[in-house]
Parts: sequence; C-alpha cells; structure tokens
Amino acid sequence: MRVHHCLLPALLAIPLAAISAVPAQGTIDRSPGRVTIARDDWGVPHVYAAREEDGYYGLGYATAEDRLENLLRRYLAAGGRLASVFGADSLEKDLWRLRWMHLEAARNSFSHFSPQLQRDYASYTAGIARYVTEHPEKTPAWAPKLDPTLPIAWNRGWLFDLGEAASKCAKGGAQILPEFAAAAPQNERPLAASNAWAVAPWRSADNAAILVGDSHSSFTGNGEMFEFHLDAGGIKLTGTSGLGNPWAVVGHTRFLAWTTTNRDYDVSDCYEIDVDPTNPRRYRFDGSWREMTVRTVTVPVRNSASVTRVFEYTSHNGVLSPVVGRRGSKAWVISSPYAHASPRFDEQMYAQMKARNLDEMITAERMNEMWPTNVMMAESGGNIYYLRAGRVPIRPTGPDWTRPVPGNTSATSWKGMYPVDSLVQIRNPVSGYMQNNNVSPDVMFEGSPMTADKYPVYVFSDRMGNTNFRAKRSVQLLSRTFRATMESMSEILFDEKWDRVDLFTEGLRRALGRQPAFVAKQSPDWRAFAETLLQFDGFARKESVAALRHLYWRMAVAENIEVNREMVALTFADSVPGAKYDSAVTAAVAKAMGSLKRDFGSVDRALGDVHRTGRGGVSLPLGGYIGTIRAMVYGNPDSTGKKWVYSGQRQPLIVIFANPVQSWSQLNFGQSGDPSSPHYSDQARLMSEKRLKSTYFEESELLKHIESRKVLDVP
Repeated sequence: MRVHHCLLPALLAIPLAAISAVPAQGTIDRSPGRVTIARDDWGVPHVYAAREEDGYYGLGYATAEDRLENLLRRYLAAGGRLASVFGADSLEKDLWRLRWMHLEAARNSFSHFSPQLQRDYASYTAGIARYVTEHPEKTPAWAPKLDPTLPIAWNRGWLFDLGEAASKCAKGGAQILPEFAAAAPQNERPLAASNAWAVAPWRSADNAAILVGDSHSSFTGNGEMFEFHLDAGGIKLTGTSGLGNPWAVVGHTRFLAWTTTNRDYDVSDCYEIDVDPTNPRRYRFDGSWREMTVRTVTVPVRNSASVTRVFEYTSHNGVLSPVVGRRGSKAWVISSPYAHASPRFDEQMYAQMKARNLDEMITAERMNEMWPTNVMMAESGGNIYYLRAGRVPIRPTGPDWTRPVPGNTSATSWKGMYPVDSLVQIRNPVSGYMQNNNVSPDVMFEGSPMTADKYPVYVFSDRMGNTNFRAKRSVQLLSRTFRATMESMSEILFDEKWDRVDLFTEGLRRALGRQPAFVAKQSPDWRAFAETLLQFDGFARKESVAALRHLYWRMAVAENIEVNREMVALTFADSVPGAKYDSAVTAAVAKAMGSLKRDFGSVDRALGDVHRTGRGGVSLPLGGYIGTIRAMVYGNPDSTGKKWVYSGQRQPLIVIFANPVQSWSQLNFGQSGDPSSPHYSDQARLMSEKRLKSTYFEESELLKHIESRKVLDVP
C-alpha cells in the first residue's frame, strides 16, 4: 500500500495520547505502539521503538522539543513562504525555491517512495505536529501546516548549487536576470574546510576499521546540525543531520559509518538559445519552434505588497531549465541534473541506513542521487571505501563546456549520467589509510592510483596535485600511525599545528641575524617578544601566549598588502621570505606589541583569552585557526576585544568497529536551541577542552547515563 495525500490530514491531526512516566532505570520500553525518548547526560535523544514508523514519530517529537522554531522556519522556507513572515529580506530566498519547484518535486517523489518510507516520513511529521499541539505557547503564530513532503523539499533545496553554471553564462556575455543574481548567496559553496579519513584494521589497535568525520561549516543557518540516536525496527543509527532531515549526514550503524566533505565539481551547464523575436517565449530547437513552460507565482510579503514573478523554462536534457538571462533575440538557460521532477535522494539515504555491508551501501549509492561530494566510509567487516559522488552529465565532445553552449540543437544534449561504477572511487587502498580534506583524489594518500588520466575530465573534476595544509598534515600523521586508537585519532582531529609558521619565523630569524645593529638598539621587552616569536612551536593552542603574539605579528605584516601577498606566495612554494622583506618583518614586531597593548593592555595574553566559544553567557577559551586541521573561524572583536567562533569544526565523529562498535561525537555548543536549557551550551566545554563524548550507542551503556525519559503512546 501507499500513504496517499488524502491520508496525510488524518496522520497529522491525530488525538493526543498519554505520555507515560517511566523511572530512569531498567531496560528501554519497546512495547508495540510506543516510543521511548531517552535523553543522555548531554541531552541527546535516543529514540527506541519496535516499529520504524514509531521511531520516526519519536524522532520528530524529539526534534521539535529541541529546535521547534528553527525547524518550522526551515519548513516555511521549503514552501517558499519566508517573506510572508519575515518580510522583503527573505523574498529572493522564496523565489529561488519556488523557481526550482522543490515542494512540487517532493510531492511527486513521495508517492513513489516505498510504503515503509512513506509511513516513516508521515510519522516523523506527525511527531512534530503532536509537540506543536501540546505546546502552543512555544509554537510561533506563523507555523506552516505540516506535511510529510516538507522535509523532502527542504533536502532538495540544498542539493542545488548553480554558481558554476551562472558563471558559464556570464562568460558568454549573458545579462543575468536581477532576481537570479540576487539569489547568488544561495549559490555560494560553503567553506571548504572539512576533513574525513578512514583507517584500515591493520593500522588500528583493535584490528578494526576506523572512520573519522570532521565537517566544518557555519554554526548557523545551513550549518545547524541535530544529533540523535534512532533504534527502531530495522534501523539502529547514530549521527547528526541537518535540522529537519530524518537521516544522518555524518553517522553510523552497527555495520557502516560514513561522512562527506566538499569537492570541486562541474555538473550544471549554460545553454544559449535563439528566441522568436515575435514571441520571446518560443525557442528554436532542432529546426522548429518550441514553447517555453511558464509559471506565475505570487509571494506574499509582510508589510509590503505581494510580489508576482513569471518563471520561464526550456526543456533541455529532459529537465526544466530556467531562463536566467536575455539580450535581444538570445536567451540563456541553466540545466541541472538535480532538477528532475521525482528525486530519490531520501530513498538513497534510507537505503544507506539499512545497508548491512559495503556492497549493499554501494548498491544504495548506485541510485546516484547524492549531491557532488566526497563520501568516505568504513565497514564493520574491515573495509574502507571512498567515492567521489555526484550526478555528472555525459556531455558530447566538441563544445567548450566552460562557457555557454548552443542550446538550439539536440547535438549538445547530455547523453545521460555517468553511473556510479564509473565515478572515482577506491576500496581498501594499499596505504591502509586515506583522507579527503577537500583535495584531489590523487593526493588522498601516498601513491594514490586515482589520477586524472583514468577518468573523464568532468568525473575527476579537479586538478592533479590540488591539496592543502590539512590534507598534507593528515597524510603526515596517518602514514605514521600503525596502532590507531580513539586517543590517537582525537589528537589528529584536534590538531592545531599552524600552516607554514616555520617558514615565516625562519624569515624573521634570518632578518634579525642580518640586522645586528638594529636589534642591539631594541629594548629588552622587544627582544623578548621577538625571541618568543622565533621559539613558537607553531601550534594554535588556546593556552599559548606565543600563538597570539604570532597572530598579531602576522596581522602587522599583512598591513602591507603587496608585501604580504608576495610572502604568502613564497611560503606556499615552501620558500623562506628573503632579505627583501627584512624591514617588513622586523618592523611588524613593534607593531604587534603595540596592537596587543592597545587591545588588551598586555602582550602576555594567550590565544584562548581572545578566541572564545560558547553562547548564552558561557565563555570559554578556544584553540584552532584557519590553517590548522581544526580550522576555526572567528568574528570581529566584541567590546572587550574577544573574538567568537562562528564557523569551523561543528560535528566531529570517531567510529571504531570494535566488538561492540564504539563511537564518540561532539556538537558545536550544545544539543538544545533553548537558551534556558542546560544543554544549550554545555558542549562548548568539550570544544574548549578538545574532547569528545561517547554516543552511548549500546543500550547497556546508555542506561548508565539517562538524564530523562519519556514514553509516548503512538496513535
């Protein structure tokens, strides 16, 4: 059977059932028709039920308990209704989603899901609806009408990243329509500073495969993650999801663990077409005129008049391709392989959660719905695996696909998608480890056989040798690891070695050695400060005074933009800045001292005195910086000179497939979105102390750490 839309109101308008109070001891209640939400001592919900759909019901309820307003805001966005509540500033976001018809596509795909997955999503949304009904005082007046397709529509929205295709149109002289240009923030790729690595059993102390996921991004907006543990029916899963998604982006089951990192890609294209001067909504294709598809949408805008827009689409490559620019009798359209009407991305994620071995996981990947990303996996059977995933069009040879291509002929139509088996991938590399910290496949480990000459250019989609400090540092550390443990993986995960510090300080050392008369004139404090810079070990530790001095010295050098650019280029070529820069690096010492005294009244502050983590009144020192494996990004100074972290390491996870499987995690700041909750910022302490917490994956372990328990009778 299928759960059709006529049944959705009944599912979401069910009468409330009793909440059963259960003492926080003994075993977990898995009675049929019930779901237990047991929260551990970090506030993470562990959801247990006999049936999958009951577990999803509890997961929806628990998600609403923690992040109701943000959750509802995402679903409001999924329907293109933000402007109706938040005003004109949200208009372009609504138009962007309405242009791609995410909600319509979600509704089309829902009816094709398996009956079980339909029940799961309907139950997930019903759990949210129950919490909303129980807590009207916490529910905003603008809360959207809940629908099982809203999570699917929200998921689909962030699969679209079309900056590449818009750039191609611009290269051809297209005048991008204002509304499309205004949506540019939606097209920008997030900070590419995530880390992922896998270790084979023969390199581990437990003779077990290990996966480490270390996603980096903003802590707000799309970066807001939700941690959970679901044990229901055939699913036993722990991990983190993007808020509102009932599956894990980074997580594991008893059998498999997975994570992703950003990568370079080229999957969308720009077509230039001829339009009929007498009817600009007709375009020529293979010698005849075709009619564009036209949609008119009206968006209510709070405190302003509603806005009506007309969207025009061609049908290139079998998908609706929006017109993004016009000039005279020319128009430009963008064609995306993710614009198909009935996406199966959620089905793929569901199959991934159900897979019991790597072969079944790869079968799930063959649905080929994953966004362009690096996927890293480890398996309980000892296998480790990498896939450079994404829907990559098979493009005809001949045209320059980096620019607009002729769109009036089927000769430039895609010839399908490269199957997953043709994508860049490797199972069990001879190195016994691999990493992809946003780098090219050929530098993932020493001697990588994944080189560009073995794949079509759009499949490899990177330049050979494209690497960064995080990748090189990871290879350096992982290649020296033959007895990997949770502790040794944590050391790499939280590694704060600063990129190229040694080259800059060597340049300063040589500069001072070439200027003895200048140094002799300096005060003892000046020479002590310079000596600290030269003896700095290069680690951006929170307790390091030398690290903050180094940072301020580098900022002083960077005041001369041209000199700094040249010095950075030299260090990236592994060269020490020479005598040409002596005056710049030595003068920067006094500037750094002056800036520190101006900002803090002292040159003896530590890095963590300035760089902080926490929220809701919690303020703790933090290490790590851009240029370390633990890439942290800080905002501008507040009134006290402190800089608060707002992006970077947000959901680290270590999984060791010992018997039983063991895993540890951390969620930036805390589990709850409620400032009054003790779990609003309790994990800031873990961030500050470079520690992970146990996921309590096994019930026997969780029972020792249950903070609260709620049993719901599921209608």
